[in-house]
Amino acid sequence: MDHEIKLLPEHIVNQIKAGEVVESPATLLKEVIENSLDSDATKIEISISEDLTSNINIKDNGSGIDKKNVPLAFTRHATSKIYQFNDIYQLTSFGFRGEALASIASISDIKCRTTKNKKTTTAILEQGNIIKIDENDSKESPGTELNIQNIFHHTPARLKFIRSKNTEKNKINKIIDVFIVSNPQVTFIIQFGEKEKKYFPAITGDNPIIKRIIQLISSPRKKIKQDNIFSEKFEYQGHQIFFAANKSSSKGAGNKKQYLLANNRYFIDKKIHHLITRKMNDLYWQPGQFGDYFCFITVPPEMMDPNVHPSKTEIKFINIDYILSGISSILKNQKTSLRPAAVELNAHKKDNAEKS
Repeated sequence: MDHEIKLLPEHIVNQIKAGEVVESPATLLKEVIENSLDSDATKIEISISEDLTSNINIKDNGSGIDKKNVPLAFTRHATSKIYQFNDIYQLTSFGFRGEALASIASISDIKCRTTKNKKTTTAILEQGNIIKIDENDSKESPGTELNIQNIFHHTPARLKFIRSKNTEKNKINKIIDVFIVSNPQVTFIIQFGEKEKKYFPAITGDNPIIKRIIQLISSPRKKIKQDNIFSEKFEYQGHQIFFAANKSSSKGAGNKKQYLLANNRYFIDKKIHHLITRKMNDLYWQPGQFGDYFCFITVPPEMMDPNVHPSKTEIKFINIDYILSGISSILKNQKTSLRPAAVELNAHKKDNAEKS
């Protein structure tokens, strides 16, 4: 049967594309937080409804958006981050595709309130279309607030692919943790439903990353001290690695905070992860157990490609061997610097575990 070929309406195109960028509430939140950080925010407040999809509110004190740019902000492939393809390899920002807000708007209802140059613009969007936009004189400080409601309401089939509430909440917590630990200069305030807000005040002074790690992995029941954290640096040919880990370990990896970041961008790499866990089992962690680790990799922007996957959690490095060797060197040097008795004790524990 012959069928006439037609162009899809723009709103359907946006909804199809949204599946690549916004897979879940966690990826939605990731994109919006990145926009806040790209706008130089030093304070970010996040409120998430108990069901995770009816309401997500993000408020920042970033630079804000002019009224003329608000419609563009929710248009696909409109961005202030790059102007030509090669700019992707010189990125200093998180965002660059100009798809995130358009994708989010296509699968939700949004109220955007943003202040810049003593003007506050309020825009209301439904299915990606601005149905109302107003501008008023304002004495408010610069910043932007996004109230995102009815997530996936316009694409109900996608709701079926969202996992259990606990799984999705864990994914959200992981995304938030990444931004908290990699941006110690920013204050984060987090609230789920009606639960008590969690405050992560900005950290200044010496060792801000270590202090932030302690702030993040400590709990009311167990306060982590700086002596519990092992950290080391490595540098070679413009590639820098800062590695930090909790010396303590326990069974199961599910609740551990194990994060890889390249130029402060969260990514997933099984090879690097397995290298770290294997080496840490030889050092501090009990055989077969897991602990928290944070690996910050800094490379010249042109030496990595974040444009591999729509979620931007896969990164290709030109010199991946430098990174693998750097991590191995950090953990090998730490092993040789441990007291012989400590190394012998860990080896003894490992032998006993293998025998059992």
